[in-house]
Amino acid sequence: MEHPDVRRMLMQMRSVTEGLRAMMYTVAWYTDMAHHGPEETREYYQDLVDLHIPVCKAFGTDQGFEVACTGIQVLGGVGFTRDFPLEQNARDQKIGSIYEGTNGIQAMDLVGRKFGVKQGALIDNLVKELNWFESNPPEDLLVDWVREWEGYRKLMFESISNLKRIGEHSGQSAYLLYAVNMLQLMGDVLCSFYLLKQAQVAKLKLNKMIPEGKDLKAFADESEEAGFYWNKLKTAEYYVWSILPRVLSHERIIRNASLTPLEANLSSEVLI
Repeated sequence: MEHPDVRRMLMQMRSVTEGLRAMMYTVAWYTDMAHHGPEETREYYQDLVDLHIPVCKAFGTDQGFEVACTGIQVLGGVGFTRDFPLEQNARDQKIGSIYEGTNGIQAMDLVGRKFGVKQGALIDNLVKELNWFESNPPEDLLVDWVREWEGYRKLMFESISNLKRIGEHSGQSAYLLYAVNMLQLMGDVLCSFYLLKQAQVAKLKLNKMIPEGKDLKAFADESEEAGFYWNKLKTAEYYVWSILPRVLSHERIIRNASLTPLEANLSSEVLI
């Protein structure tokens, strides 16, 4: 852990794992609200569940496999041997992106069905949900983090519109061509959103705990509970500044709208 690159990989693993958990636990809560919450909000929460399910399944299993591979990389050569369980874990993780409909199918369900069902009501409700910080404004260091995330949130909805325009101009196959990119883009925006909500809670907890005049980092080193909340802040911070920029790549790919895969000769003879 004294090597900066190892610390980077460990932070990547922690942030992605906690981001996925934050999203999936929240969707479990949406499910409870859809089935047992007030009658007037059940449909709203069910819409959120329906929209999140393909993202949880596909983004979650893809990223889970990447985390396992990164764990092997942390250990170096021995990580690739049977002396450590990570090599088997990586192989076991891979099947997740194939079970219950391959992740490409999940992405097509997202853009091909969920985006358009109920005249776009699912997307409309996601817009409302992601406006959470308007009624819960961030403070202190979270202001810049939330402002950065909001730029990516805007890109996400622009990409949804761009993808729809591709379909209108070039047909269904073109619309579905970059469905996976759209799903991956949404995964990062949503995970960072739920981590930022956690960070907001963590910062409020720390504000109540820290003695007056005490340095926050020093206090986190001394107190196990404060250290837990401190790491929640660091996890969200890392996701926003070092993982969320992956959105830019997916956004550009969708905006480029290259139809090359539909036009190339991909017969088995060429591949061999």
